[in-house]
Amino acid sequence: MKTAVFLALLSLAAGCAPAASGPVPPTTVPGSAPHAHLSFPPLRLDVETTAAGLSPASLGARLAPTDGPLLPCSIAGAAIVAAGLQTFWSGIERGEPQIPPPGTNILGRFDADLRRRQIPRADPARTAEIIARLYIWNLWAINAWANTLVARSTQAECLNFVVSNPTIVQRELSRILGDPNKLVYDHYAAIEHYSPTVLRPSVDGWLSGFESSPLMARAASWTDNPLAPCSVLRSLMMASRVYALWQSMLDGSLRPPAPDDPVLGRYASALSEGSVPRSEPGQTMQIAARLFGARMTEGAGLTERYLADSTQRECVDEIFQPGLIRVRLLKEGKLPQLRE
Repeated sequence: MKTAVFLALLSLAAGCAPAASGPVPPTTVPGSAPHAHLSFPPLRLDVETTAAGLSPASLGARLAPTDGPLLPCSIAGAAIVAAGLQTFWSGIERGEPQIPPPGTNILGRFDADLRRRQIPRADPARTAEIIARLYIWNLWAINAWANTLVARSTQAECLNFVVSNPTIVQRELSRILGDPNKLVYDHYAAIEHYSPTVLRPSVDGWLSGFESSPLMARAASWTDNPLAPCSVLRSLMMASRVYALWQSMLDGSLRPPAPDDPVLGRYASALSEGSVPRSEPGQTMQIAARLFGARMTEGAGLTERYLADSTQRECVDEIFQPGLIRVRLLKEGKLPQLRE
């Protein structure tokens, strides 16, 4: 499964990245002002209440402006955002980062640093700013993929996409995203839950903060700047968790919940074989919503415990080599319980 979705997204990345050397693409949210995207912002979600409010009647509808965070097209968007960011992160880890051509409006000032298509590491603050800008640049394309998918799908089609087998997912990605000339740049509420739009003045303010060296010494708990290393790392870690869940759903390797699990326990029997049953669409929607909601809320807490004693500098290193913080925590005897 991992290879199927990664290759599908990677094959589309070059063609789908919008306006790399020109202005930021237009948006309908808010207005048509230059903007950027973030991903997986701090989550405040009551999974039980939100999932319980889902109605099978919604499966025949296309997206509405008030689309809920656990409706099928919202979680389909979360899955695409997660898969795209997982591809982005794995490229950095392998030493093969996705870097735009020289002269782009987001990274042009770093063309000399990136001439060998590698992210320089000598100056941690400079490294952190380049990562932040690459994160923004990649999210333009990822956000467009997610919005294009939901714009062309009903809730039932989004649900089928989320719980299908890998072959169907790859075919659907190719069908929906294969023509870069037909990408949708409108921003739907379903995608804004997990990849919100921010206006350029805010982004410029966050990026200007990298010129201040004390930023790298700040604790991970400092969250004023969503593009600071630990903030980006949080986003990448959440994407990795969501992608891993989606992968296990698609290849039938889910770990069944305990019967006393407060969110998923009632579906322990239905999930006993490691896959999401599809015979009853209403039940399928409930299970998929609860799986995604539980993984995101649990993942947020696990990530905070993992990063609790770290600095922004350590978060930069963790992005390049995941597990470094774990090694330090283990040596200090502080490794938290990270069971999922």
